[in-house]
Amino acid sequence: MLKITPDPKFSADVQITIPGQEKPESLPLTFRYMNRLQYVELLSSFEEEKDKKGKVIKEGKTQIEAFPEFVLGWGLEEEFTKENIELFLNNYPAAYREIFSAYSKLLIESRVKN
Repeated sequence: MLKITPDPKFSADVQITIPGQEKPESLPLTFRYMNRLQYVELLSSFEEEKDKKGKVIKEGKTQIEAFPEFVLGWGLEEEFTKENIELFLNNYPAAYREIFSAYSKLLIESRVKN
């Protein structure tokens, strides 16, 4: 049902590439809902800022820092902690891109069935 303020979280299964396997595996994730302004702020937090001489004056967030800002939990046996997030993202190099892409698509695109 449509509401003026969406639920603060939503869940979805995301396909994760497993190195050495032909087919990806499904990972259940719980995501944080963000409105348009929050989403734009998250995107801009990834960018680094430089002064006129090209010196970095503000570093962008790393994947490990940004991940818990939009993912609230996962369907893995291991606890959802900073250490486990780092281990997971380091062990599955494509996972962050796949998860953030799925999150963005779920957040800003409508689902259309053919």
